Amino acid sequence: MSGAPGVEALRSIGTSSYPPEPPRRSRVVELALRLSLRGRRGRALSTPHLDPTAQDTDRVRYEYAGADDFWTVVEPTMTLADLDGKDVLDVGCGWGGKLISYAERTRLRAIAGFDLAGLVNWEAPRSFAAERGVADRCTFTEGSAEEIPFPAESFDVAIMDDVMEHVQDPPRALAECLRVLRPGGRVIVKFPSFRMWRAHHLDRAITYPGLHYVLPLRRWAAGMALCASSPSTRSSIRPTGAA
Repeated sequence: MSGAPGVEALRSIGTSSYPPEPPRRSRVVELALRLSLRGRRGRALSTPHLDPTAQDTDRVRYEYAGADDFWTVVEPTMTLADLDGKDVLDVGCGWGGKLISYAERTRLRAIAGFDLAGLVNWEAPRSFAAERGVADRCTFTEGSAEEIPFPAESFDVAIMDDVMEHVQDPPRALAECLRVLRPGGRVIVKFPSFRMWRAHHLDRAITYPGLHYVLPLRRWAAGMALCASSPSTRSSIRPTGAA
């Protein structure tokens, strides 16, 4: 299914407020996805966000294990220790694993995270936060970066870790971050260089490097959108929007 009917079909199985890329068949995309889901090598290359056999807690733990990636980039502008005593907002927190790691490893006062409605089973990060002993300082909810679901001047620090390139209105998203910050607060925004070997930003679905040098990203998005209607991958591939 392609064109307008295909887009409407994807909307019916997706939950994102962003429009999906119109689906088109790509043999390269289909082959790459098959390889990522088959065999021992495939299991190593496929993240829990794609793997239909993965548990929701696997997705939380995967992000928890990668929590240091953000700080290796933003230091020395800001360090993890700078969160001590602060109220922190994680804008577009995904499955919340990084947020939980920050709470566990610092003396921050409280940390809240949100992501688009329907993308996350919030019971998974809440349960993992309780397991790590930080549930009393972690809050999870739904919302968009363009309409942050918190009152003005609620936080001391706002973090956007590989999120800005996904929003539809970056100036509005940044303005919303500034709105919810207290006077003297800081917003730290990180997003990848597109020219980096692993910066195709499809790694939630497939982690082969250099994919954006093989096909344009819109072709990857269109091919993955078509695969989203397949019974074997429907449960694990979300309709993909292109910036």
